[in-house]
Amino acid sequence: MKRTVLLIIIISIALGAAWAEMGSLAHLFLLGKGIKDSDGDGLADKIALCIIVPDNPSAV
Repeated sequence: MKRTVLLIIIISIALGAAWAEMGSLAHLFLLGKGIKDSDGDGLADKIALCIIVPDNPSAV
C-alpha cells in the first residue's frame, strides 16, 4: 500500500512538471517540443508526437 501511494505521488509530480512546461497548445509546435530538427539545419523535418487511442474509446 505504501509503495503504491509513493508511486502515485511520484507520477503526479512528474506529470505536473510536464504540464507546467506546456502552457499553451501552441507550444507543441515549437521546434524541440512537438517537432524536431533531425539533420541540424534549423528547419523542422520530423514530427515527435504520438496519438494514443484506447481499444474502447468513449466520449466521457
